[in-house]
Amino acid sequence: MAHLIAFLIIGAVKLVKWTLIKTRIIIVALPVAAVLIFSKDWYEANTLLADSIGFALIAGVAASWIVTLSRYIKARRHNKELVLDWAYERFGQPIVLTRKTQES
Repeated sequence: MAHLIAFLIIGAVKLVKWTLIKTRIIIVALPVAAVLIFSKDWYEANTLLADSIGFALIAGVAASWIVTLSRYIKARRHNKELVLDWAYERFGQPIVLTRKTQES
Protein backbone atom coordinates (compact mmCIF):
# COMPACT_ATOMS: atom_id res chain seq x y z
CA MET A 1 0.00 0.00 0.00
CA ALA A 2 2.85 2.38 0.80
CA HIS A 3 4.31 1.78 -2.66
CA LEU A 4 1.02 2.74 -4.29
CA ILE A 5 0.77 5.95 -2.26
CA ALA A 6 4.39 6.85 -3.05
CA PHE A 7 3.76 6.13 -6.75
CA LEU A 8 0.69 8.38 -6.77
CA ILE A 9 2.51 11.20 -4.97
CA ILE A 10 5.50 11.01 -7.34
CA GLY A 11 3.16 10.92 -10.33
CA ALA A 12 1.24 13.95 -9.08
CA VAL A 13 4.48 15.89 -8.52
CA LYS A 14 5.69 15.01 -12.02
CA LEU A 15 2.34 16.07 -13.52
CA VAL A 16 2.41 19.40 -11.69
CA LYS A 17 6.03 20.00 -12.73
CA TRP A 18 5.24 19.17 -16.37
CA THR A 19 2.21 21.48 -16.33
CA LEU A 20 4.21 24.34 -14.79
CA ILE A 21 6.96 23.96 -17.38
CA LYS A 22 4.63 23.68 -20.39
CA THR A 23 2.59 26.72 -19.37
CA ARG A 24 5.76 28.67 -18.39
CA ILE A 25 4.30 29.40 -14.96
CA ILE A 26 7.47 27.84 -13.53
CA ILE A 27 9.07 31.25 -14.21
CA VAL A 28 6.74 32.70 -11.57
CA ALA A 29 6.48 29.70 -9.25
CA LEU A 30 10.19 29.27 -8.51
CA PRO A 31 10.91 32.83 -7.30
CA VAL A 32 7.65 32.92 -5.32
CA ALA A 33 8.49 29.63 -3.62
CA ALA A 34 12.06 30.76 -2.92
CA VAL A 35 10.89 34.01 -1.33
CA LEU A 36 8.23 32.32 0.77
CA ILE A 37 10.62 29.60 1.95
CA PHE A 38 13.89 31.46 2.46
CA SER A 39 12.97 35.08 3.15
CA LYS A 40 9.48 35.26 4.58
CA ASP A 41 10.49 38.15 6.84
CA TRP A 42 11.59 40.22 3.84
CA TYR A 43 8.30 39.44 2.08
CA GLU A 44 6.28 40.56 5.08
CA ALA A 45 8.29 43.80 5.33
CA ASN A 46 8.11 44.54 1.58
CA THR A 47 4.76 43.10 0.55
CA LEU A 48 3.99 45.78 -2.03
CA LEU A 49 7.37 45.39 -3.76
CA ALA A 50 7.20 41.58 -3.71
CA ASP A 51 3.65 41.53 -5.06
CA SER A 52 4.61 44.02 -7.80
CA ILE A 53 7.50 41.79 -8.84
CA GLY A 54 5.15 38.79 -8.88
CA PHE A 55 2.60 40.62 -11.02
CA ALA A 56 5.36 41.72 -13.42
CA LEU A 57 6.47 38.11 -13.78
CA ILE A 58 2.89 37.01 -14.44
CA ALA A 59 2.51 39.78 -17.04
CA GLY A 60 5.70 38.59 -18.73
CA VAL A 61 4.40 35.03 -18.90
CA ALA A 62 1.09 36.26 -20.33
CA ALA A 63 2.97 38.32 -22.92
CA SER A 64 4.96 35.25 -23.92
CA TRP A 65 1.69 33.33 -24.39
CA ILE A 66 0.37 36.11 -26.64
CA VAL A 67 3.57 36.19 -28.71
CA THR A 68 3.54 32.40 -29.07
CA LEU A 69 -0.12 32.39 -30.11
CA SER A 70 0.40 35.13 -32.69
CA ARG A 71 3.41 33.30 -34.15
CA TYR A 72 1.38 30.09 -34.32
CA ILE A 73 -1.48 31.82 -36.15
CA LYS A 74 0.96 33.49 -38.53
CA ALA A 75 2.68 30.15 -39.28
CA ARG A 76 -0.68 28.45 -39.91
CA ARG A 77 -1.72 31.22 -42.29
CA HIS A 78 1.62 31.05 -44.10
CA ASN A 79 1.40 27.24 -44.38
CA LYS A 80 -2.10 27.50 -45.85
CA GLU A 81 -0.81 29.96 -48.47
CA LEU A 82 2.03 27.56 -49.34
CA VAL A 83 -0.42 24.69 -49.85
CA LEU A 84 -2.64 26.83 -52.07
CA ASP A 85 0.37 28.02 -54.10
CA TRP A 86 1.48 24.43 -54.57
CA ALA A 87 -2.01 23.39 -55.70
CA TYR A 88 -2.12 26.21 -58.27
CA GLU A 89 1.31 25.23 -59.59
CA ARG A 90 0.48 21.54 -59.78
CA PHE A 91 -3.14 21.52 -60.93
CA GLY A 92 -3.96 25.07 -61.93
CA GLN A 93 -6.58 25.30 -59.21
CA PRO A 94 -6.84 24.67 -55.49
CA ILE A 95 -7.79 21.23 -54.31
CA VAL A 96 -11.32 21.18 -52.97
CA LEU A 97 -12.70 18.13 -51.26
CA THR A 98 -16.41 17.61 -51.73
CA ARG A 99 -18.75 14.92 -50.58
CA LYS A 100 -20.62 13.13 -53.31
CA THR A 101 -24.29 12.57 -52.67
CA GLN A 102 -26.08 9.51 -53.88
CA GLU A 103 -28.79 10.10 -56.39
CA SER A 104 -31.87 8.01 -55.85
